[in-house]
Amino acid sequence: PNALKTIFSSKGIGEPPLFLGASVFFALRDAVMAARKNNDAKSPLHMECPATAEVLRMACEDDIVELTRIPHEQRQGVPFAVRI
Repeated sequence: PNALKTIFSSKGIGEPPLFLGASVFFALRDAVMAARKNNDAKSPLHMECPATAEVLRMACEDDIVELTRIPHEQRQGVPFAVRI
């Protein structure tokens, strides 16, 4: 018998919704890892939350992402253009 009248189940403390949200992040990470493998990306994958569309796109490291990279010597406020 429960003398304190509290809930001793994970369904009552919010654990399922927490892990449901985490499962979405890890599914997105797996999708990015598959895209990186397809694009032969060599650098290690480091993703942080929130996984926004920009973070996911930049993590894929494909040809379009490489076009957006600014060379180190041009990072001092010089405008740049992406040629497609």
